[in-house]
Amino acid sequence: MGGPDVPGNIAMVCDTGHRSVHVFLAWMLFGEPGGDPEPDCTRTEKAMGRRGHEAWVKSGRPGNPHAAYALHVDA
Repeated sequence: MGGPDVPGNIAMVCDTGHRSVHVFLAWMLFGEPGGDPEPDCTRTEKAMGRRGHEAWVKSGRPGNPHAAYALHVDA
């Protein structure tokens, strides 16, 4: 979401894991407290999503999370 494509920002995951990380990130960003239940993702997928979210917050929240999520909605 606006960060550079550098080795420190890249993680190799399978197609299912990629989708799961996006689903979890979307839930973290757009889910409402008391709303949808937490997605059923693995601990590793959730950890990757949390690390990505923390890095995004630390970097000042660059880019548009809605647009970044929309890139993979149909994946």
